[in-house]
Amino acid sequence: MNKEFDKISAALCTLAAIAFLFAMGLFLQGVYLNMQTTEFELKVYQPENSEVVIAIAEQQAILEEGPKVLDKENGIAVIPVKMAMEILAK
Repeated sequence: MNKEFDKISAALCTLAAIAFLFAMGLFLQGVYLNMQTTEFELKVYQPENSEVVIAIAEQQAILEEGPKVLDKENGIAVIPVKMAMEILAK
């Protein structure tokens, strides 16, 4: 009877250990997913820096300006990309 009890208790302890390891794996996966989601939200959804927003607005304004002459002596002028594409499409 004692040997049977040892076999049963060993089997139950083994099953308990397997269940514990499985639960621990699920817990660690949940923690990892939560940390990954938090990091993603901080990188993607965080409001932008005001200096960056200002710099982007300034660059966009330069891109949207009309044609202008850069170097009169060498005859170098620039036009916006949209305008150049319209000219090429005609």
